[in-house]
Amino acid sequence: MIIAVPEQRVGEFHPLNGKPYRETVTWYRYRCTVCQHSPAHALASTAPGALEQGAYHAEQAQCHAEGQLTLFPDLAAA
Repeated sequence: MIIAVPEQRVGEFHPLNGKPYRETVTWYRYRCTVCQHSPAHALASTAPGALEQGAYHAEQAQCHAEGQLTLFPDLAAA
């Protein structure tokens, strides 16, 4: 399963005709719960972007969980 993990960093911005300022920016990175892969360098500006990167990882590394039925056994009965 791939999840998006929010990560906040303080960035310094330098506008062309303004005073430099610092602001907190939220980035997202993916985490694979199968192999625990979570690269610090793979940041995305949105959660869906991080999930897309994670889907690519799962495809390339062939990380496939046992399935959601192991997480939610009630779905198997339905």
